[in-house]
Amino acid sequence: MKNKIYKIFFLFGLGAFLLACEKDDDNITMVAPNTLDSDLSGTTFVLSQDDAEDDFVTLEWTAVDFGTAEVKYSVELDVAVKEFADAIDVVTVSTLTTSITVQQINEALIQLGITPGEAADVKIRVRSWVNYVVDPAISNELALTLTPYMLSFPPIYVIGDAQAWNLGNAVALTSNTPGVYTGKAKFQTNGKFRFFALADWGATQWGWSYFSAGGTIPDQFGNGQDGDSNFIFGGLTTDYNITVTLPTKSITIELAGPPPPPASVFLVTSQTINLNDAVEFPSTSEGVYEKILLVPKNTKFRFFTTKSWTAEKWGWSYFDESLIDSDLGNSDDDVSNFIFLSDPAPEPNTYFKIKVTLADKSITVEPVPPPFPATLLVNGDPFGWNFNNAAYLQKVSVGVYEGIAKVSNGSFRFFGKKDDWGSGYGYDKFTTIPGTFGDGGGGDRNFTYSGATRYYKFTVSLINKTITISDPSLLVVGEAGDGANWNFGAAPVLTWVSGGTFTATANFTNGDDFRFFNYPDWSLTGNEYNFNYFTTVDTELNVSGGDANFNFNGTTGSHTLTVDLIAKTVDIN
Repeated sequence: MKNKIYKIFFLFGLGAFLLACEKDDDNITMVAPNTLDSDLSGTTFVLSQDDAEDDFVTLEWTAVDFGTAEVKYSVELDVAVKEFADAIDVVTVSTLTTSITVQQINEALIQLGITPGEAADVKIRVRSWVNYVVDPAISNELALTLTPYMLSFPPIYVIGDAQAWNLGNAVALTSNTPGVYTGKAKFQTNGKFRFFALADWGATQWGWSYFSAGGTIPDQFGNGQDGDSNFIFGGLTTDYNITVTLPTKSITIELAGPPPPPASVFLVTSQTINLNDAVEFPSTSEGVYEKILLVPKNTKFRFFTTKSWTAEKWGWSYFDESLIDSDLGNSDDDVSNFIFLSDPAPEPNTYFKIKVTLADKSITVEPVPPPFPATLLVNGDPFGWNFNNAAYLQKVSVGVYEGIAKVSNGSFRFFGKKDDWGSGYGYDKFTTIPGTFGDGGGGDRNFTYSGATRYYKFTVSLINKTITISDPSLLVVGEAGDGANWNFGAAPVLTWVSGGTFTATANFTNGDDFRFFNYPDWSLTGNEYNFNYFTTVDTELNVSGGDANFNFNGTTGSHTLTVDLIAKTVDIN
């Protein structure tokens, strides 16, 4: 047959879209004899596999100006009555023209569910786009009646996490060339999958081990490292056009449309050297990202879509200047950084909540209280995982906590709220951790400790993500100890000896009341040890009053006091 190409011109504009088309009688092969008008719209074609490699049509269109962004042009095909609700992208290019083969048209028809051998009314249009934020430009439509040909080869199937490993959700990749399969399938970030000859667990299967042996695999596909030889997907969760060529062990994929918004964006300052230190802004809804953080004045920054220096970056020039908060300015440097203009807010609003909205390219900045708890609890094996037994670390400054806590063979982690297991801070939340503590792994990322049971003084900074430990001490507060008169500043200090043992020598007067504190603050919960905490108490000490104080009934003078918080004993000599 003689090969012919029809050239269809699409025009984009603010009003109605116009169609112009012309015919090159020397360049298209018609499967069925048809009389063609000055444009291709409304004509009928019966496709044949014999002409699969022939060009069916050449489309041309005028350019759309989205500013400096690179424009993509996607030729869309859909069943006419669906009005592009389930459109297939036949091809996506950056040029103003493309030729589409009979095979490409036929594959798209099959993906739309059109039965081979049956005529269907379809429409073609061109969608111009730059990303998922900017609305696309849509051309006028071309209406056709097309009959796809029967596929000569059975499909293969994609089954994996994105299909919930449900055979009923298996995605068919169709074929009209021996060993070559194409289609659109959803892949899930960190999800696993493999290919099946049938939607059947017992069917022939192709996984990582088949394609990695001399094949070509997309960068987004990794080794699932499991017994089933699954792939693991490292890209964004969305739909992709995929081609699998079994004889050459080749796989190619491309986005089936504009990419979805990333799950997070990352704030990178001009001082950031290690991108692992970038501040993650998680998505609160599609295309909206928020984070509460401390931002020093004159900090320069911009946003990255991933923790990579080659990632797409959004600086001052990307956003709508009229919708950028007045706390932010243009740094006027060569990479279009923002600069933070405001001083830190006064207490209690010492932090800022920064909200990034991609749809309207806006950024808001709002002073807010620090995102840290009033106290920090230590709970775990030493406390029977019971919040009523947990040790308290007291706030000494914004995001910094101190206190003493017992450690024993087992695991523990920190918590921001009592009785709230979701408020935990595990091993993965810190960057500086004493070598005494290990990583328990798992979903909770508990700290582990394998030494002898003992007490430590903890200093924990949720801002700097650091934990330091040192030998602890206890205060003897009351009438005891050189006339302390319930004054924290004058209270004798019990120094740590080992395990849970503390000792000090001080003056005691017969009749003195006192109790032990681990931090100089009356108002703190879990801060003191009274008579009722202990099980064995020296006979020269009695219980006194509603606070269950110790009462000294011995000889006035210098005495050595020894306390063991683990054995729960108190001796005075």
